[in-house]
Amino acid sequence: MAGFDKAFMFGHATYDGVQGITMELWRGISSRMWFEPATGFKKKCIKVRSMVPSGPDDPDMVLDAAMAFCPWAFASVPEFQSMYNRMETELLLDFNLHRGIPEEWARVCELVRPIFNKMTIYHADIKPLQGVTGWCQ
Repeated sequence: MAGFDKAFMFGHATYDGVQGITMELWRGISSRMWFEPATGFKKKCIKVRSMVPSGPDDPDMVLDAAMAFCPWAFASVPEFQSMYNRMETELLLDFNLHRGIPEEWARVCELVRPIFNKMTIYHADIKPLQGVTGWCQ
């Protein structure tokens, strides 16, 4: 079985919480972990369909997800723009099996890290509230 266990929201912080959400990602768990944009956030300008981190403890998995699904956040970095524009559409980025990853990803990752470090990102665990029966309780 596979399902989503966490949601990530990119926006800005306010007194009352997150506002102006520009991207919502869902993290899925099965034999491997993966990220994909929430249905309402699948935009034509996003080339990546889903992303698999190198492992469940990968410290850069959210940075890699931001690069994959929030390309507009890094528009000021020409090397990122150049790399992203060359990527295929509907791409699966698989850091675990090293598939679909542009050759310069690690280098560009370091160039965008200062921007990423200033981004406001919230996360929430997805847990049953009601309507779940049987083994899921």
